[in-house]
Amino acid sequence: MDEIFDVPLEMFLKDENRTSDELEWMGQPFTLHHFTYQKGDEKYIIWGLTAGILIHAASVVYQRQPDFPEKRAQFNLPKYSKECCSMPSSGPVKH
Repeated sequence: MDEIFDVPLEMFLKDENRTSDELEWMGQPFTLHHFTYQKGDEKYIIWGLTAGILIHAASVVYQRQPDFPEKRAQFNLPKYSKECCSMPSSGPVKH
């Protein structure tokens, strides 16, 4: 992260100031979005995971789909359970 700034959330549902790349990872096609936002003399690029999170947040807040097609990779990852976790257990936690 380079800088903190604010942007209108609705921007992430519009096709304006947006470009995208169609990519593939682990055999799954997905869209990588790039949004350009200009505020005064400053120009910002919001892309990748950040753009994806903001597209989803805007869709929830405004209760509508984006004006552009969105392709998310669908991975069959194991569900979290006590028997299968990514963090090694160091035993009981003592307080």
